[in-house]
Amino acid sequence: GMRGSFSTGVPLPFAEDFNFPVGDSLTYHGWVTHSGSAFNMAATAPGLTFTGYPGSNVGNATTLTGSGADYHRLFDTTASPVIYAAFMAKVTTPATGYFFHFSQNPHSTFNFRGRVWVNGTAQALQIGLAYTNEAAVYSTNTYSGDSTYLFVLKYQVVPGDFNDSVALFIFRPGDILPATEPAMPTVGPIGNATTTQTDIFPGSVNIRQFNNAHNITIDGIRVFTQWDSFIPVELSSFTAVTTPAGVELKWNTASEINNSGFEIERKAEGSSWTKIGFVQGAGTTTEKNAYSFVDNTVNTGAYSYRLKQIDFDGTFEYSGVVSVNFDTPATYSLSQNYPNPFNPSTKINFSIPVASNVKISVFNSLGQEVAVLADGMKDAGSHSVIFEAGNLPAGIYMYSIEAGDYKEVRKMTLLK
Repeated sequence: GMRGSFSTGVPLPFAEDFNFPVGDSLTYHGWVTHSGSAFNMAATAPGLTFTGYPGSNVGNATTLTGSGADYHRLFDTTASPVIYAAFMAKVTTPATGYFFHFSQNPHSTFNFRGRVWVNGTAQALQIGLAYTNEAAVYSTNTYSGDSTYLFVLKYQVVPGDFNDSVALFIFRPGDILPATEPAMPTVGPIGNATTTQTDIFPGSVNIRQFNNAHNITIDGIRVFTQWDSFIPVELSSFTAVTTPAGVELKWNTASEINNSGFEIERKAEGSSWTKIGFVQGAGTTTEKNAYSFVDNTVNTGAYSYRLKQIDFDGTFEYSGVVSVNFDTPATYSLSQNYPNPFNPSTKINFSIPVASNVKISVFNSLGQEVAVLADGMKDAGSHSVIFEAGNLPAGIYMYSIEAGDYKEVRKMTLLK
């Protein structure tokens, strides 16, 4: 069909955080007016926040306050069959009309698609959607004028003429943003029901001031082609397994945005969450990343773990929770040191089935004791000690455990 031509704009994914001074006109910052002149739009403060959304609390915002100028910002047209535009909006004072939509690149004032409508009162807002100039379909839920909501507008390109569709997802404060597109939009999908309004390839986001009475703040616009692009850090797996060394946590990310890193939190039965470590993140990347952390401070019992993923701006969100049972070992054991050979330090793991007086000693090849790594009561469970051999000569050393009636000796090699 006649979808318009490809032209230049901002490459995707495109972000607009209105991160410029209050009072600056949008036209100073890449936006173009296509209708009206009065009530020019500018940056307003404060910006909007929505926990878990990358555009949250960045820069300022902009506010629709009168039936004045309408604005668009071009982005690169793409061959992707799906285009999403996410944005935060707070409708303090509603009026009936549409305030956000897609159009083409180059811009066309005839082809407005995916029109997001609002009507009702500040206590009972209704949010609607229309493919183009037909009557809007409204959500069955109502919304409140004192809350910031996250909108995700979807445009679906379907081969052929007059058959594209739009859908709208609305998330409330406190909602966890899903890593995959929900099967059921809040409104839609709504198809092109005309034989006169051509299908398009979206190439611009548009903000429309339509009424003297309304007051609508918009912030954090993101345009992207993959649903998970607006999930700040997409965790693809998170596991915990018990090992002789303790509890090993492993997790993978499929993508990261502004990820400073992960705090590791642990909770024993009957106690509260405590931070036990931090692992640095990869910042912003679309590459897959693998992370691990060993908790070697556990005793016998059941433990839960979670990750607190922290962005550079301080915003954070929690992972799901994984749990393990760190059981009492059935027998005494002394593990081979690791690494081996080593220089200058190595780790020795040992397990005891009951609380015991434990002595771990290191001897040189002449049988002389050169170090005592443990000497005292230890709880039942798996433990580890570090042997620092920085001031000893290279060679073969023996290490021994004495715990209750249990004795064992192993060899290790120090290289210099």
